[in-house]
Amino acid sequence: MNAKERLQQVRGLDFEIHLLEAEGKKTAELLENLTKHNNSGKGTAAAIIALMELALKIDDCLSRLDAISKDIRKSIDTLQDPNHRRILIMRYFLCMEWWKIAAEISYSERHTFKLHNDALVELDTIIAHSAPSDVP
Repeated sequence: MNAKERLQQVRGLDFEIHLLEAEGKKTAELLENLTKHNNSGKGTAAAIIALMELALKIDDCLSRLDAISKDIRKSIDTLQDPNHRRILIMRYFLCMEWWKIAAEISYSERHTFKLHNDALVELDTIIAHSAPSDVP
């Protein structure tokens, strides 16, 4: 798996966690409404089970996100150019838009894209020369 694919895993898992949390919030609201109306039947039990399953899914995603993030951050931290490090962190860990990243580092978007590409090439080299990772 190349550097960009690893970084996209971070963003993808972060997005998945946010979706699961939103689903959990809606389920919790449903459960609250059910309990307000003294409904202790199947609907309440189903909502509790759904919340527990969502919590397990979120925990699993958080564990995977933590492992992948730590692994890729070690490699990012070894990049020579501080702008390369900043761009990758802002884009993939902070999920910033390109124009915001460009403004933050005081370059045009076009030059930011070039720096991003350069960072990915350097990161691919670092990953290829590092010890194999046990992160999925």
